[in-house]
Amino acid sequence: MFACTEPIINATLPPPILIPDIYFAAGNAFIIWLDYLAVRHLQPIIGAITLRILLVLIHVSISMFFACPTEFLNAAMLGSPWYTASYIVYFADKNLSFRESLMGVANTLLVFQETKQEQSTKQIRIQGLAKVARGVFKWSLMKSAVDPWLPYGYSQRLLAIDYWSVESFLLTALIGLKVYCILGIMDLLTGSFQFMLGVPIIDIFDSPILAHSPRDFWSRRWNRIVQKIFHRQIFTASIELRNNTIKVTHKEKNESRPLSSSWLQCWSSPSIRGLAVFIISGLFHELVLMALVRRMTFEQVLFFTLHGIAVWFEIKFGNSVRPKRWHRLFCIIAHFIFLTLTGRLFLSPYLRPDLFTRIFGY
Repeated sequence: MFACTEPIINATLPPPILIPDIYFAAGNAFIIWLDYLAVRHLQPIIGAITLRILLVLIHVSISMFFACPTEFLNAAMLGSPWYTASYIVYFADKNLSFRESLMGVANTLLVFQETKQEQSTKQIRIQGLAKVARGVFKWSLMKSAVDPWLPYGYSQRLLAIDYWSVESFLLTALIGLKVYCILGIMDLLTGSFQFMLGVPIIDIFDSPILAHSPRDFWSRRWNRIVQKIFHRQIFTASIELRNNTIKVTHKEKNESRPLSSSWLQCWSSPSIRGLAVFIISGLFHELVLMALVRRMTFEQVLFFTLHGIAVWFEIKFGNSVRPKRWHRLFCIIAHFIFLTLTGRLFLSPYLRPDLFTRIFGY
């Protein structure tokens, strides 16, 4: 696995059934409405946990069997119905209408930033334009400073060289920077929304290249919307164990679930829940890749599990005080090396079928 192109596990799936783009998008929208109906009418009968499992199985099956000709639309549709279904279940006990449920989901996507001092709408709109400019800068940086250093056929080149070679390290770092610059599109989107709505919207990425540790990277800097979702639904929950029942209390809702004592003791540990989040993230990325490229390698699961273990070690044995000055610079470099050494595990499944080229055109 660490010295050749092909992973140890390399299962190939049969091709999906292709559906025209318009019908594919409409079908996904219709499924979201069916999710809402299932939550309203089935959850009181079978319970929230069973319903979540059922919805996961349904959405996994749909993404495995059906697709559309446009790669970008496929990628966009893979995550959105799952996310919407999850929050429709989350809002179930509020007795919201379908429209109110969708508005609730939209509010969780557009995470509004809390500001320490009041700002005028004009200032907020200017900051939105600054985010747009930052997104344009990242794309310009990619074209002018990253792409010229990437060799022709860089995807297959990286996969053909030894995992631990210096060239592999440098090429992984460059491709990682390219991916980060591509994600500048999120700055364009959030900045545009902030300019149009006149409200401050949180940055999805907060200078992840400056992260000084795995915990700093995943909990504060990378994909902060998903981080806040996990924090809201898992880590802010107050768990009470009593009579073989787990009582989960959020600010918004209370739930009581009968579970075995071993599961109760296990799930009550924040460390176990944190590691579970990484494993779930790995499985989700694996399923997305299975749907897009029809291959299963479990490299995503391994990548996220390694980072989950690294975060666990940091919490268990590390110093909670943030490093400063030269110590901080050393930690940033050390974390960048760790991210680059493990990054090929994450990138390889995307590079084998040239997925970046297929979706973005380069």
